[in-house]
Amino acid sequence: MQSGSFRGPLPPPALFAHYDDVLPGAADRILRMAEAEQAHRIWWERRDMTTASATAVGGMALGFVALLSLIGGATYSIAIGSEVGAGLFLGVGVIGVIGRFLSHRWNHGGDGGRT
Repeated sequence: MQSGSFRGPLPPPALFAHYDDVLPGAADRILRMAEAEQAHRIWWERRDMTTASATAVGGMALGFVALLSLIGGATYSIAIGSEVGAGLFLGVGVIGVIGRFLSHRWNHGGDGGRT
């Protein structure tokens, strides 16, 4: 008794030719199936990369708008003579930025994301 196995969409070359012996055209069908699977995988990877990029850019844009809003609130508070209000607006912004920085370092092993 003999047993064998292989991984991947295509059998080893020694076995591949025998598929046509059993069923004419089978080798071509298997090859087209592997090519279609690869094209599908590439499409999904591109889609995932595009989505991740759009999400990152959107997050940065929203963060920038939020920071500008806090700075605007602080400026308005100073204009109306409320230093406490200005301190609160700027404090929230600074705490948010520091919190994001620390969270990023903790989530990446403390090396600033270089791993």
